[in-house]
Amino acid sequence: MPSTSGCILRLSSLLALLLAAAPARAQTAGQDTLYTKGVRIGFDLSRVANYYITQRKVLGFEVSADLRLQNKLLYVAEAGFATIAKDAPAYTFRSNGYYGRLGIERNMLKGGNDILFFGARYAFSAFNFQSDRFVVTEPYWQEELPSSYPKENFLAQWVEGVAGLKGNVFGNFYLGFTTRFKLRVALSGNRDVGAITIPGFGDASNRASFGFNYYVFYQIPLADSK
Repeated sequence: MPSTSGCILRLSSLLALLLAAAPARAQTAGQDTLYTKGVRIGFDLSRVANYYITQRKVLGFEVSADLRLQNKLLYVAEAGFATIAKDAPAYTFRSNGYYGRLGIERNMLKGGNDILFFGARYAFSAFNFQSDRFVVTEPYWQEELPSSYPKENFLAQWVEGVAGLKGNVFGNFYLGFTTRFKLRVALSGNRDVGAITIPGFGDASNRASFGFNYYVFYQIPLADSK
């Protein structure tokens, strides 16, 4: 499973690809329809809040970048990682991994710098899961038998429908939120182990889930293509 530095490297690669696509698209676009407005880089504040809400059991980090080439359409890349640990009387488990999302958003507002959007994402997560201790009750004698699961690697994929708002608060700074409906389409790994949670998605026992992110953004202005 990749280390934190590996996750950051993959994140940097995603953002680099997003930025590299901008010049070629702007050059081939019609002069009266496409123009480069800028790249917004965002940090998810809700991950910080969740760390304290879960009593420091869930540590996560997520960033987002969007690129607007058309007045209505934005291209989005998001990436993050999560480390989850839980200790209970009957079991313990550890899970950590990274996730990424790629997609588009359509601005429903006319003019101005604020964005009210609907969109879609393709998402994936590569993560591991292990349990150092869990208790199984023997059915006949009702005897509690301690056991454990070694570390196993998993890969999950899902799609999302998203909606949200990005509001210009001052200068190049924005605040925004994204709501998500997630539908899992694939989960590979050892079926006998059974992951409990998927970074970026949620409860692994559910095929569908909801999510919420609250971001602070900074927009890097780019020259308009005329």
